[in-house]
Amino acid sequence: MQSRVVHRRCQGITEQGSVCPLTSASGAKAAASLRNGLPYCSPHLHQGLLFFDGAGDSEEEDEELESDDELFPDLGDFPKTPCFEGGEYGLAGAVWPEKLTLPPEYTLPAWALDRSPCQDTSLARFFRSFVAFIVHAESKAVVGYIEGQLVRRADDLVGLADDHSSEMYWMVETLFDYDDIKLRPELKQNSIWGDALDHGTFVAIEQLELEPSHRGKGALRHLSAPMRAMCREWGAASAISEVAFVCPDRTVTTPRAHQDSDSEGAMRPQRVNEKLRDSYASMGFRRVG
Repeated sequence: MQSRVVHRRCQGITEQGSVCPLTSASGAKAAASLRNGLPYCSPHLHQGLLFFDGAGDSEEEDEELESDDELFPDLGDFPKTPCFEGGEYGLAGAVWPEKLTLPPEYTLPAWALDRSPCQDTSLARFFRSFVAFIVHAESKAVVGYIEGQLVRRADDLVGLADDHSSEMYWMVETLFDYDDIKLRPELKQNSIWGDALDHGTFVAIEQLELEPSHRGKGALRHLSAPMRAMCREWGAASAISEVAFVCPDRTVTTPRAHQDSDSEGAMRPQRVNEKLRDSYASMGFRRVG
């Protein structure tokens, strides 16, 4: 009886934004790192550095590191030039432990001055917090932000997501099979996704805010190309967001918790959901399932 051989597939992303096709079964020189047990082929090893934490190869070596400051050094303030990709709005993002700052010619509102990624260091090998400023090209002003997690696919991702937060757990558990962390077969039925969400690191968007004066102007539509560029920079194969229902009092809830309208005629949660859905669709997002 022969055991099944499972070949390691590169988790990197090509310049075109697609998942790298190389596996450890390839005899190519670029696949040598895969054959040696690493999750990236040689051309994409730099993408894995986002999750490099400086830890040793054994518990004894880890114990020699005296503090989180040594394990996760402060990378300081390195200004991020926004990526506009020819649009009126762009993005400038940083993944923890980087701090998000912009060149001096850009205007930051008071709320943006201290907004940088914050991190549970115990989960840093699999989840990295990020913050991305939404920047208006003409005024060179920060007009919103996106926050979330850069998620590294792992065998126990569902359990790790549970350790991270209830929101991350439900997203991961809903989308992926527990055993192989691939998109659930029932979600692939009659969908456009195929195996596109089965491999690689992904971006999980947790919050998106835009200043009221820039809403209704198609700002998010201009973020489609910058979002793709940011994902490529971070080696992410895809970006995922759960569209929540928002009550008039700004409480975020699930669809099952609400009726379609209230007695005072306030905006229905269903309508808010539709607006959120349409906003994400304008950025290039498509429904899963």
